[in-house]
Amino acid sequence: MTESDSRGLPLKTWPMLKEVNNNYNFQIAAAINEGKPIVIASGMCPQQLQGAFDVVWVTGEWYGSICGFSRDVGLCETAERCGFPHETCSYARMTIGSMIEDRGFLGKYPKPVAVLGTEGLCNVQAKWFEALARYHNVPFFVLDSAPIPSQILPEWWGEDAVKDSVKYYAKQLENFIDFLEWVTGQKPNEEKLIDAVITMDRNERLWDELMRLWRAKPSPIAGRSLFTFENLIVSLPTSHAASRVLEAIIEELNDRIAKGISGIPNETIRLLWQAQPGWYVLGIIRYFESQGANFVTTPYLELWGSHFRYDWCKEATPDWFREFNKPNNFAECFWEISKSIIAQMTRPRLEAGVKAIKQMALEAEIDGGVWHAVRGCKGVSYGELAEREALRELGIPGLILEGSPADPRDFSEGPALRQIRIFIEQVKRIKKRRKRNC
Repeated sequence: MTESDSRGLPLKTWPMLKEVNNNYNFQIAAAINEGKPIVIASGMCPQQLQGAFDVVWVTGEWYGSICGFSRDVGLCETAERCGFPHETCSYARMTIGSMIEDRGFLGKYPKPVAVLGTEGLCNVQAKWFEALARYHNVPFFVLDSAPIPSQILPEWWGEDAVKDSVKYYAKQLENFIDFLEWVTGQKPNEEKLIDAVITMDRNERLWDELMRLWRAKPSPIAGRSLFTFENLIVSLPTSHAASRVLEAIIEELNDRIAKGISGIPNETIRLLWQAQPGWYVLGIIRYFESQGANFVTTPYLELWGSHFRYDWCKEATPDWFREFNKPNNFAECFWEISKSIIAQMTRPRLEAGVKAIKQMALEAEIDGGVWHAVRGCKGVSYGELAEREALRELGIPGLILEGSPADPRDFSEGPALRQIRIFIEQVKRIKKRRKRNC
């Protein structure tokens, strides 16, 4: 096989991934038709809890993203006509529109027996999921996460504050189990919950390894392809099937790296992506690839693993907080779950985020960064200008594209392509100048 033949080969793991994702869709569709209990939850809710009950768990952000991939703008328009402003998260508008029209990519909308929201990273999620619960007239539960202050005087805050935050969240998980027992009429299964907690930890570590391999030079996988693996860690993190796919793609990428097989045919520029992509316009990433530019790292995908999350709060937390211990009962499950959630709540986020993105940029040896200024998602877009400036200090240019994850009306492809062409030429010039000066 020549070097040119070995570049851009399709992934062997792709059919395996497709089968797992399709089975998940079929499971939801079957639950809709057969009346099996469905719980709709925020993506920031602890997925492990579903393991204690025989329910089908639907992640709201995932559902909204697939509606966006389908470019079903009518769902957003329906939500807006019913009083949900255009400035609201596009995932929320897609989901609410699908609920009101009782249609979507699965046929009917998955009517839940309960809805679970969160307060913490996203200031929209609690009200978004409350709207779903009110419309269906079903019970609603909110999990509130206490942030860890990382820049407070040590005599005021320290290990006790971290422990109190974990205890606070763990108590809520105990209450939530009682809530689901009441809603479903089922007794929680301790053995299955333990398995879900252990499996999710394994999958998060596999995800970390996948992120590490993605950064290889040249990268063995196209960034656009890697985004399609996200559902494994967002909607199926407690699934053994997800473990098998992650193990398979890791093995395949290791093999591709050993054989020099790259993700795109002509990787000459390595880029960082920040925030969710526009699922309706993944083709824009294909244009980057046609110019020899591959995305090789992103904080957005890294956050779903364990390394980035715990590294984020390393300076503000004790060693025991970042260590996983296999649980043996409900209480130990709640403790381990709580640590993983609280790890994302370090404050102030901007300083920690800037530090993390600089480290990622250096480790991945990127030539430029692209930020998606996501309308309606302050939790992701917050701090993007500071992050871009931080990379500029390292001599790494950046580009900001405006849009949203699920609403095609928020993105203008023509002007974006012009910006991208100019940006790529800028990156190439800076890279050439850097090589001459070496």
